[in-house]
Amino acid sequence: MQRRRIPAILCAVLLIIALLAGIAPYALPRLANMTAFAAGNQSFDRQSVEKASIAFESAESILEKLQTIISESLAEDEEDPDIEFDPEEIETWKDELDELGGDMAQIDMLINSLDGLKNDADSSEGKTVLAVKEYLNMLRSISLDMYELLEYYIKLFEAILVFDELDDDVDDLTEFALQLYDINDRAIGLMETIDPPSYLKISHEELTLRFSEFRDFSEDFYTASAMEDPLRTYSCLYRMNRIETTLGRSTDNLIDDIQLQFEQADKRITGPIATLHDELARNIALLLEV
Repeated sequence: MQRRRIPAILCAVLLIIALLAGIAPYALPRLANMTAFAAGNQSFDRQSVEKASIAFESAESILEKLQTIISESLAEDEEDPDIEFDPEEIETWKDELDELGGDMAQIDMLINSLDGLKNDADSSEGKTVLAVKEYLNMLRSISLDMYELLEYYIKLFEAILVFDELDDDVDDLTEFALQLYDINDRAIGLMETIDPPSYLKISHEELTLRFSEFRDFSEDFYTASAMEDPLRTYSCLYRMNRIETTLGRSTDNLIDDIQLQFEQADKRITGPIATLHDELARNIALLLEV
């Protein structure tokens, strides 16, 4: 997972992530005897298998996209966890968010296309339809998880990005302190409007609290500079060291929680989803040869 440093005044590392990942593992449907030889079976429903095959193959590009997103995100974090990003990158993430939304809509259409087909658990073609539905639902679930995480990240980054408006060339210390307070207050307001996924709620609230402490510091810093009180100013600078530590720790906690979601998503993609995908590919091919 890639990260972007927030403005130097905050002295903390920001979270960067391309997309969302998942939470819970899924149980595979039982596919035993799915490829039982069907030749001579007058009740064999070839049309159901063919339609299930079309739905299965139509989702191939979505699976490949999810695999790429997850694997690249994990690899980028290992190679360079502190890589810098241009804020304009957020437009690319919004495009990716739209693509994920389109993928989920496509999956819904594919699932609906299987309605009315033979789906009993007593025949190979019925098991095929059931298994393809389960496979598509697994793809939709992990796509939704990634959509929610990416949507959260975009909103969080937009909140933090207001600190880029800070003019650190201001000569007047009081003016700088006031500017710092106003920008911090805006960032907190945006963060408080974010509804994070449940698995990020605690770390999100912790980071919001750290920024509230930073806002309090900004107010005291403004007072000290306006009074031209060297003792108050020195005290504020001392507090800044502590804020730097706690703010950095909170951002790291959030990054770790998000990284865990990528790791869980990787287990789902390479585990139950890949296993069911490969079983379906083999069994559908065999059934279509009948």
